[in-house]
Amino acid sequence: MSHYVNFTIADFAKKASGVTVYHGEVTALNIAGYLTQVGALRTAIEGIIDGVIQKEQLVIDSTVLTKLPASDPQATIKTKWLVTYRGASNENFYTLEIPTADETLRYDGVYWNQRDNMAEDDPAYIAFKSAFEAIAKCPDDPSMGVALLGIKLVGRNLS
Repeated sequence: MSHYVNFTIADFAKKASGVTVYHGEVTALNIAGYLTQVGALRTAIEGIIDGVIQKEQLVIDSTVLTKLPASDPQATIKTKWLVTYRGASNENFYTLEIPTADETLRYDGVYWNQRDNMAEDDPAYIAFKSAFEAIAKCPDDPSMGVALLGIKLVGRNLS
């Protein structure tokens, strides 16, 4: 059985897109820690997007966080962060897209990063990496942790 959390993210034009992160089994013994990890991941995603997370869906719950569109006019679901990660021990590569990317995170304080990668020393990157690796599991093996490889700015859906 797959275990995951899904966030629905809206842009300024009221368009929505989602991102799904797979994780391990939730039990009575680990639910408190799991909910803390989900909250940390939500906060980390909010730190790298211009849009607004409208809904959070867990395999055990579904919560509408807001019905309002994003207040930032730069928020568009066409601009996304492409998150690349791998299995901790199987070395398989995986990707997910997070809509309404905050493009200003490409800026390193001196000049624009021409590769569109988020700097690994950026506080938003560090927060996302920590929250993501704490909760995410491989989509094809929910017992295996993951390692974040990078976050890159992309356009429309790649799939």
